[in-house]
Amino acid sequence: MEAAVTFAIHESMSSSVKINIPMTQIKAGLYDISANGCGLDSPYLIPPDTLIKIDINAAPFAQELKVEHSQTIAVTGTVRSCIMKAVGRYRLGVQFVEIGKEDQEFIGKYIQLKDHRQSPRWNVAQ
Repeated sequence: MEAAVTFAIHESMSSSVKINIPMTQIKAGLYDISANGCGLDSPYLIPPDTLIKIDINAAPFAQELKVEHSQTIAVTGTVRSCIMKAVGRYRLGVQFVEIGKEDQEFIGKYIQLKDHRQSPRWNVAQ
């Protein structure tokens, strides 16, 4: 499944982050997703601790779940890692710091559908 993702440097970071990228929406690929974060394929190196706004097209997830969810999943996240994968391609590890409860539950349902583990995940939060 390929989900369309765009991201931009959060406006609160514009004066503190000095990087040579556009301050507009940047197209990126979605490597993976969890209820707490995601992996993005970025054409730009984004330093760790940079706050970004991410818009994820929910349609592919809704199609897999066979439900209606035409909205874009809008989250704010902090870049935790940035690894060069090839010239001009970077894998960003992003931790969500702001996500709507409904969107988080929607992603959780998708993960449950796609999780094919023999034994269940540990839930240390309980």
